[in-house]
Amino acid sequence: MTQLSQPVYFVRTDRNFSPRPLVSYLYSLNDSVVRQIEVELDSLHFLPFTYDARHDYHERNDRKEEYLMVYDSILSELTVKLGPSTKQEPLYQHDNMGNGWFWMRTNDWENDTMSVNLTLSFSDTANGHYRIRFYCRWKYDATPGLASLSSSFKGNEEQRMAQEYLDLLLRRKYKESWAMLDEDLKALVTFETYVERVSPMADDAKKQGRRVELYMTSLMHDMTGGLRPMYVFKFLSDKISPPQRTITVSFKSLDGTRVYGVTPRQQIPLKQE
Repeated sequence: MTQLSQPVYFVRTDRNFSPRPLVSYLYSLNDSVVRQIEVELDSLHFLPFTYDARHDYHERNDRKEEYLMVYDSILSELTVKLGPSTKQEPLYQHDNMGNGWFWMRTNDWENDTMSVNLTLSFSDTANGHYRIRFYCRWKYDATPGLASLSSSFKGNEEQRMAQEYLDLLLRRKYKESWAMLDEDLKALVTFETYVERVSPMADDAKKQGRRVELYMTSLMHDMTGGLRPMYVFKFLSDKISPPQRTITVSFKSLDGTRVYGVTPRQQIPLKQE
C-alpha cells in the first residue's frame, strides 16, 4: 500500500455558483505524484466551526434544482472524458432517520487504473447535507510502469523553463511569457485574454516580493491516460509549511517543450472550534 500525504486544500473560484469548490489533493510520499483528488461544493466548509452554526444551517429547498443543474454539468464533462458511468443511482428520496428527507444521486466509474465517484445529497431540513462531491483515486499499484516512470522522472529542462516562464510572468513581461506557451494553448485564448487572466497573479506577486522557488515537482496522471509534468512554486517570503500560496506551471506531456498551463492556488487555513 502506497503511503499518501495529508490533504492539501485549496478554494477554487466559481462566479456562477455558490458555494465555491473546495479541492483537496493527496500525493504519494515517495514520489510526490498526485494520487487522489476530491472536490466538494458544500456550504458547511465555509461556516464557523460551532455547533449552532452547523445545526441551524439550511439551504433553501428551491436551490435543489440549482444543485442538480451543476451536477448534470459535471456529469456531462466526466462522461466525455471517461465514457458512460459503470454504475449509477438516479435521484431518489431517502429517509433522514426520522428528521425529514434528503435527496441522493450518484454516478461511479471504475476501471483498472482509477475509481471515480460523483455524488449529490440535498436535505429538506436544517442540520442536513447540501453537497456535490467528486472523488477520483488513481490505483497506483495497478498502473503498469507508473512507479518506475515517476521515480526516474527528473524534469531538469522543464523545471528551468517553468522557472523562467514564471519569473517573466510575475515581472509583468507578458509578451515574453506568452512566447513560451504551447501553441495548442495559444489557439484557445487571445493574448488580450491571457493578460487579463494572469495579471492578477503578477499583482499579487508584487505584494509577496515576486521571488519564487520550487516547492514540489509531480506527474499528474490525467483522465485521458497521459502524464503531465507539474512544477509547484512558492514565494520565498512565505515561511509557512505548507505554503499559503502556490503557483503551478504545467506541461502537456513528458516530452513537452512549451508551457501548457499556469494555475495560482491559495490554501484554506484550517479553523479550530
